[in-house]
Amino acid sequence: MKKNITKILVIITVITVCIGAKVYADYIMNATEVEYTKSDSTKVSVKAALDDLYNKSQELNEIDIVNIQKSTLSGLEFSNSSIGLKYTGSKIITITNPNNYEITVESSDSTIATVTKNSNTQVTIDAKSKEGAAVITAKVTVDNTTLVVKKIGVGVWSGSGTMTISTAKTIITPENISAFQGTAVSYSPSGGGTWRIFYYDEAGKYGDGAGTLYLKRDYNSSTKVKFSSYEAYYKNSSSKSDVLADMKKFNPQWSSGDGTIDANSDNVASYLCYHGAWTTYLDDSVAQYAIGSPSTEMYIDAWNQYNGRRVLDYKWVKSSTSLYETYASNNGYAYAPAFNSPSITKFGSTSPYYSLTTEANSMFMTSGGSWWLASPSVIGYNYLCYIDSISSNRYLSGGSDSSNYGVCPVVSLGN
Repeated sequence: MKKNITKILVIITVITVCIGAKVYADYIMNATEVEYTKSDSTKVSVKAALDDLYNKSQELNEIDIVNIQKSTLSGLEFSNSSIGLKYTGSKIITITNPNNYEITVESSDSTIATVTKNSNTQVTIDAKSKEGAAVITAKVTVDNTTLVVKKIGVGVWSGSGTMTISTAKTIITPENISAFQGTAVSYSPSGGGTWRIFYYDEAGKYGDGAGTLYLKRDYNSSTKVKFSSYEAYYKNSSSKSDVLADMKKFNPQWSSGDGTIDANSDNVASYLCYHGAWTTYLDDSVAQYAIGSPSTEMYIDAWNQYNGRRVLDYKWVKSSTSLYETYASNNGYAYAPAFNSPSITKFGSTSPYYSLTTEANSMFMTSGGSWWLASPSVIGYNYLCYIDSISSNRYLSGGSDSSNYGVCPVVSLGN
């Protein structure tokens, strides 16, 4: 309260000095439409000036808090951001704490998992014999201000056999998804294959509702296909409206920037996105639909989710756009490291900007097996995005639809 009074007095003082006591007196007497002339000869209402100063003071407070977190807590790191535990299992989390801050920890649900602080550099998380999810929150106090410095997502299950879809939907949350990506799940469509947890759509970006879980089939060489014969798929389709809707659904940036299926690559990508073409991979007793492969956007969203931060970015660009180290020959997607910035200015598609690995049980890259993504590439009129898993570089790229690569179908489990 004292700080708020001080802030008000400062604002009043500034306004009084800047625009004069009489004008301000008129304002506080409810003359809210009073104007004054600034030094640059422009006119502004006193109310607008007060509102602007107040908003700036609020912004400064927010900036101060961010700066405190960045500078004062520099070097504070936790060994895990999410973990999966079997019943009665435990996990020691180590903490890099060079300034020896006093850390406190708590569990959001002690019937699922408890947490014990061993020291300011170590805590132990213990699972109970109950299926579910919990969040471990770690806090420090700096200058009488308590700051949340880490949230660790925990998922607990029996660990007996392959995880069921029911269990996956029960225990997986935005906080613990990265611990379960690549975990095999019991899913048996007529098309067969091994299926794993791929992506958790927290916000419902892909149209199936917030909290939707997606599975992806492991790469298998038997799924290799040359798509050159699908270059007129949409044109010849009897379900144009549904095909277009699915193409837009899984390629939101394409939908906003283009939204028209004309290039050969658009036609092929629309085939991969159309749920009506991939029913052999659908078990409709537990899943909503299946598609041929993840789109570029979904793939990179899943990869960033696994890493717990933005390490890769994508951008749909128009043909003839100059890009970093390449040139857009087609309306399509390009990729680049995120550069830890929301403003992306450097994109490419033919160089190994980010090396993919076989983490998460080869969920994102399969050694010796390249596979298509359901999105057009900037490289050429008949080029699709794909995962290059054969070359030594192993990176996201674009390939001609006449290339013989595999598909990795994806299913939506709804929410």
